[in-house]
Amino acid sequence: MNLHQCPQNKSEWDTASQRLQCVDPNSYHCLRTEDGGETEQCLGKVWIQEKMCPEYNSKVGKIDVFSCHLSVGCPTEIYWSNEVYKYPICNRKPSLATTTISSSTRNHDANEQFPTYVYYIIISVALVLLILLCVGICIYRNRKKRGQTSRESEKSNFERSTPDSVPLTAHEHQHSSNHQTAINLKKTESLVKPDSNPHSNQHISDVEDLEKNGVLIFISDDKIGIGKKMKLIEESGKFGESRYISPLVQWEQEEDASLYLIRQPIEDMLSFLEEAPSKMNEMFKASTDVPKTYFVLYFSENQWQKYQIRLLQYDFFKKATTRFMRS
Repeated sequence: MNLHQCPQNKSEWDTASQRLQCVDPNSYHCLRTEDGGETEQCLGKVWIQEKMCPEYNSKVGKIDVFSCHLSVGCPTEIYWSNEVYKYPICNRKPSLATTTISSSTRNHDANEQFPTYVYYIIISVALVLLILLCVGICIYRNRKKRGQTSRESEKSNFERSTPDSVPLTAHEHQHSSNHQTAINLKKTESLVKPDSNPHSNQHISDVEDLEKNGVLIFISDDKIGIGKKMKLIEESGKFGESRYISPLVQWEQEEDASLYLIRQPIEDMLSFLEEAPSKMNEMFKASTDVPKTYFVLYFSENQWQKYQIRLLQYDFFKKATTRFMRS
């Protein structure tokens, strides 16, 4: 509906709105047209940016916007198109007020319109989250790299260390007092020396020692000789079904096996230390239960010399009969 002049304040606007009786989601609008006239229409309201004015495009029946260039009276903030009465200058004729700069239409419903600053906020938050994600990935990779380097260094130190330089773990300290540790260290040398009485060795066989203690350890660089001894024990028929395993941490109790022959007990000390407390307790219990489980282990002289102090902290190794054999 064309008219001479749009309402100039809220009171006049409300009166005109009641007269036109627009139905939701449309609202009463009184806008300047592209030809300089003014018209009343029921339209969906849209957001209008500051320094911009709404204009009715009669050709497509939609709201366009144009720029307000005057120094006084132009919109200074974002507002709804049905509140244009706040800025009477927007409904002046084009020659008196402004120059139209847009002929594009607004096709979105009013509830879908958002101020431009909302998009800026969304983009800013997304950028911050992306940066934090990148920083988190970098930190994770650096920590993982340092952890691998630390493990490799620790492993290298273990391989190079001598018995006196190998530190004891907290778990090992819990199971042995300082006094008892000192006693074990003093007795270590005697444990790995040949028996002082050669005649006694003639009467105490490997089979009898294994039957008595449940754990027999051979220490030698003669692999062939130790292999033969293990074979003789296996063929003695006194220990039931046998299994060969390596390394020691791979041991699991099997129902049909009661003799375990372990040729290379420690393949990697770090892996051994991770599982040693629980595994040693299980094997010690198996070697003392009835029926008994029997274990025969073989260490090279160098490996035993390197790890004996650590191993003798466990009851499983303390109770073992140790055979030191020169090749």
